[in-house]
Amino acid sequence: MGSSNDLFTAVHSAVEKLEKQAVKARTKWRDTKRTPHKSSPEVEAEPSTETDAEGEPERHVYRVNSHQKRKPMTLDEALMDMEKKHDYLVYRDAETGRVSVLVRRRDGHFDLVEA
Repeated sequence: MGSSNDLFTAVHSAVEKLEKQAVKARTKWRDTKRTPHKSSPEVEAEPSTETDAEGEPERHVYRVNSHQKRKPMTLDEALMDMEKKHDYLVYRDAETGRVSVLVRRRDGHFDLVEA
Protein backbone atom coordinates (compact mmCIF):
# COMPACT_ATOMS: atom_id res chain seq x y z
CA MET A 1 0.00 0.00 0.00
CA GLY A 2 1.12 3.51 -0.73
CA SER A 3 1.37 5.98 2.09
CA SER A 4 1.62 9.72 1.69
CA ASN A 5 -0.04 12.92 2.88
CA ASP A 6 -1.34 13.53 -0.63
CA LEU A 7 -4.14 11.14 -1.65
CA PHE A 8 -3.17 11.14 -5.33
CA THR A 9 0.47 10.24 -4.56
CA ALA A 10 -0.59 7.44 -2.21
CA VAL A 11 -2.96 5.93 -4.78
CA HIS A 12 -0.37 6.27 -7.54
CA SER A 13 2.33 4.44 -5.54
CA ALA A 14 -0.15 1.71 -4.55
CA VAL A 15 -1.12 1.19 -8.22
CA GLU A 16 2.56 0.98 -9.23
CA LYS A 17 3.16 -1.73 -6.62
CA LEU A 18 0.10 -3.67 -7.82
CA GLU A 19 1.29 -3.45 -11.43
CA LYS A 20 4.69 -4.86 -10.46
CA GLN A 21 3.03 -7.70 -8.55
CA ALA A 22 0.74 -8.48 -11.50
CA VAL A 23 3.65 -8.62 -13.96
CA LYS A 24 5.62 -10.85 -11.60
CA ALA A 25 2.68 -13.23 -11.06
CA ARG A 26 1.92 -13.37 -14.80
CA THR A 27 5.54 -14.13 -15.67
CA LYS A 28 5.75 -16.80 -13.00
CA TRP A 29 2.51 -18.40 -14.19
CA ARG A 30 3.56 -18.28 -17.84
CA ASP A 31 6.95 -19.84 -17.19
CA THR A 32 5.74 -22.64 -14.91
CA LYS A 33 2.31 -23.56 -16.27
CA ARG A 34 3.30 -23.81 -19.93
CA THR A 35 5.75 -26.69 -19.62
CA PRO A 36 4.72 -30.16 -20.81
CA HIS A 37 3.57 -32.56 -18.11
CA LYS A 38 4.88 -35.70 -19.76
CA SER A 39 7.99 -36.25 -21.78
CA SER A 40 7.07 -36.80 -25.39
CA PRO A 41 9.13 -36.31 -28.51
CA GLU A 42 8.74 -32.86 -29.98
CA VAL A 43 9.01 -34.04 -33.56
CA GLU A 44 7.95 -37.44 -34.80
CA ALA A 45 9.29 -38.92 -38.03
CA GLU A 46 6.91 -40.91 -40.20
CA PRO A 47 8.13 -42.73 -43.27
CA SER A 48 6.45 -41.64 -46.47
CA THR A 49 4.42 -44.11 -48.53
CA GLU A 50 6.16 -42.94 -51.71
CA THR A 51 9.33 -44.75 -52.75
CA ASP A 52 11.19 -44.12 -55.96
CA ALA A 53 12.31 -46.98 -58.19
CA GLU A 54 15.51 -45.06 -59.02
CA GLY A 55 17.01 -45.84 -55.62
CA GLU A 56 16.64 -42.39 -54.07
CA PRO A 57 16.56 -42.27 -50.27
CA GLU A 58 13.17 -42.70 -48.65
CA ARG A 59 11.46 -39.45 -47.75
CA HIS A 60 10.21 -38.67 -44.26
CA VAL A 61 7.38 -36.46 -43.05
CA TYR A 62 8.10 -34.67 -39.78
CA ARG A 63 5.14 -33.70 -37.63
CA VAL A 64 5.50 -31.01 -35.02
CA ASN A 65 3.71 -31.81 -31.78
CA SER A 66 1.33 -28.85 -31.53
CA HIS A 67 -0.11 -30.06 -28.22
CA GLN A 68 3.15 -29.44 -26.44
CA LYS A 69 2.85 -26.17 -24.56
CA ARG A 70 5.82 -23.87 -25.05
CA LYS A 71 6.38 -20.32 -23.91
CA PRO A 72 6.48 -17.60 -26.59
CA MET A 73 9.91 -16.49 -27.78
CA THR A 74 11.43 -13.54 -29.56
CA LEU A 75 13.19 -13.74 -32.91
CA ASP A 76 16.59 -13.55 -31.19
CA GLU A 77 15.70 -16.49 -28.92
CA ALA A 78 14.52 -18.46 -31.94
CA LEU A 79 17.80 -17.79 -33.76
CA MET A 80 19.76 -18.97 -30.70
CA ASP A 81 17.65 -22.14 -30.59
CA MET A 82 18.27 -22.71 -34.31
CA GLU A 83 22.05 -22.69 -33.75
CA LYS A 84 21.79 -25.96 -31.84
CA LYS A 85 20.72 -28.40 -34.54
CA HIS A 86 17.46 -27.48 -36.23
CA ASP A 87 16.90 -26.61 -39.89
CA TYR A 88 13.53 -25.04 -39.07
CA LEU A 89 11.70 -23.85 -35.99
CA VAL A 90 7.98 -23.22 -35.44
CA TYR A 91 7.36 -20.87 -32.52
CA ARG A 92 4.88 -18.35 -31.14
CA ASP A 93 6.20 -14.79 -31.31
CA ALA A 94 6.28 -13.15 -27.87
CA GLU A 95 5.56 -9.67 -29.24
CA THR A 96 2.69 -10.41 -31.64
CA GLY A 97 1.39 -13.75 -30.33
CA ARG A 98 1.37 -15.11 -33.88
CA VAL A 99 2.85 -18.40 -35.05
CA SER A 100 6.10 -17.95 -36.98
CA VAL A 101 8.34 -20.35 -38.86
CA LEU A 102 12.08 -19.77 -39.08
CA VAL A 103 13.83 -21.77 -41.83
CA ARG A 104 17.58 -22.10 -42.40
CA ARG A 105 18.45 -21.61 -46.07
CA ARG A 106 21.21 -23.54 -47.84
CA ASP A 107 23.38 -20.42 -48.02
CA GLY A 108 23.31 -20.13 -44.20
CA HIS A 109 20.83 -17.25 -44.01
CA PHE A 110 17.33 -17.54 -42.56
CA ASP A 111 13.80 -17.07 -43.90
CA LEU A 112 11.06 -15.94 -41.50
CA VAL A 113 7.44 -16.81 -42.30
CA GLU A 114 4.89 -15.04 -40.12
CA ALA A 115 1.27 -16.16 -39.92
